[in-house]
Amino acid sequence: MRVFLRAVAVCSQREFAPFHRGTVAKFLPPKEDLVVFCSLTEAQQKLYVETCRNNDLSSFVKISHLKKIVNHPCMLEIDDGSGGKGKKDYRARPTPFDYSQSGKMLAMMDLLQSVKSASSDKFVLISNFTSTLDLFQKMLDQHKLSWVRLDGSANANKRQGIVDSFNGDPSCFAFLLS
Repeated sequence: MRVFLRAVAVCSQREFAPFHRGTVAKFLPPKEDLVVFCSLTEAQQKLYVETCRNNDLSSFVKISHLKKIVNHPCMLEIDDGSGGKGKKDYRARPTPFDYSQSGKMLAMMDLLQSVKSASSDKFVLISNFTSTLDLFQKMLDQHKLSWVRLDGSANANKRQGIVDSFNGDPSCFAFLLS
């Protein structure tokens, strides 16, 4: 099985500004899209097939589960056998986080490490899911790659400071954005 990974890499020493898309384009080099096809790991393949075959799930729930599986299998809730009362969130799993259980995460880490070793470029990693940013954060921490994060939980009056931190610190490698 193969999964589509769309890595949008903004590699530049220029500043990133949180404005309207048209305004941001003035500050950034042209966007480079890199399309990489990633194989699912064994764990992902097993969960993917099980989910597809599960007729107890609605189509909407199936699609939601499949999206989580292709990002990382740990994004699915764990049933602890208590009849649904004790479900635990993936974030409750112990660290270290094993990103090698995801073909997409392995490909992303390979890309990040190859750029890091060859240049001083930076990355902006964007996801619609903050839970995916949580996983990126753990992966970057394991490789001692510095990052800043801006998502909906960031206080409005602190957002510019987060952007300034990314722009002003040459050692800050990644900007996690949702």
